[in-house]
Amino acid sequence: MAIKTVTYTYEAKPITLNKYRTLHYRVWGHINKQWRTAFFYLAKQNLVQFTGLVDVIVKHEVKKGVLADTSAIVASYKAGQDGCKDAGVIVDDSPKYVRNVTFLTPEKTGRNALSITFIEVKN
Repeated sequence: MAIKTVTYTYEAKPITLNKYRTLHYRVWGHINKQWRTAFFYLAKQNLVQFTGLVDVIVKHEVKKGVLADTSAIVASYKAGQDGCKDAGVIVDDSPKYVRNVTFLTPEKTGRNALSITFIEVKN
């Protein structure tokens, strides 16, 4: 039996945690909503539901410039994961359903994007 997996990619430049810290709370609230909504609709277009435990892989792609720290995009990732949860991809984002979150080293690929991959964990 194959392991169920799905990747959702939003082509936009993720906001780094250092940038979030400089913004007014209303601005970062708007940004969080944008990322959450984008991943919600991406997930709804190709809905794969996981009812059990999953591992998550986060990939950050950069068009140009300096590469951010590996986990610097955690706020954009969290909003994206919440959007996937809202769409029904995962039951919840608590440790009961999400076993591991792995942030891959950012790569220069010629586009700005954030990809979240959900991988079913077999017991």
